[in-house]
Amino acid sequence: MQEFVEALLGVASQDTLILLTSVCMVLTLVFFIAWRRWVLPSFLYAHLTVLFLPLLVFAVSLNCTLPFATSLLSLCTLVLTQVIILLIPTAALTAIIFGYALMPVWIRWHYSAKPISLSTLVKPANRAKSRDGIKGFILDTGAPLAFAARNAVFISVGMIELLTPKETEAVVLHEIGHIKRGSSWAKFSIAVGRYLSPLVRYWAPSLIDEEAAADEYSAQIQGTWKHITTARRKVEEF
Repeated sequence: MQEFVEALLGVASQDTLILLTSVCMVLTLVFFIAWRRWVLPSFLYAHLTVLFLPLLVFAVSLNCTLPFATSLLSLCTLVLTQVIILLIPTAALTAIIFGYALMPVWIRWHYSAKPISLSTLVKPANRAKSRDGIKGFILDTGAPLAFAARNAVFISVGMIELLTPKETEAVVLHEIGHIKRGSSWAKFSIAVGRYLSPLVRYWAPSLIDEEAAADEYSAQIQGTWKHITTARRKVEEF
């Protein structure tokens, strides 16, 4: 194992690590700027990858034969170090995959959500234009909430009570627009990135364009901007 790592990394010398770190710093900024420009999750994950790559290479190239290390940890070995290091990105990747996959399940549990047929909220003609097998759930809360997660639309009892049927339909179509554009994956990626990158935490791109596009989708399906506009105003004034 040690021979393989040494061959792969060339027992990463200080100069090699400095060069690798410099290249990764440049790529980190390049991918971050590209992500802010186009808001594509692939650029965000490329940014996170090159951000942590120098640290991983440095850690994997270490060995535990130094006197201070062996005196502190009698079980300190190269293999143990590698296992611990590899668990970090593995755990992060697993959390991202399962977090996104299980997000609708968690939302249903957290809000005691119940399935609801979108046909009760969106009239047949508009539903035929927009649904594509999207599921609907109603949230047991009086707060006016509506959002999309993967292929599901969630809307609260409070939202339905606050809005007229046409406005409720506009909101549901707005969330369907998010699903069609993949906005839920973009929002989830930003939430993950805020914990892993200081650049993402303080300079994440605005999703105003995504909201505007979802509004436009709703207005196109309904044939008017009236209902999505009045629905947004009511929620903001709530």
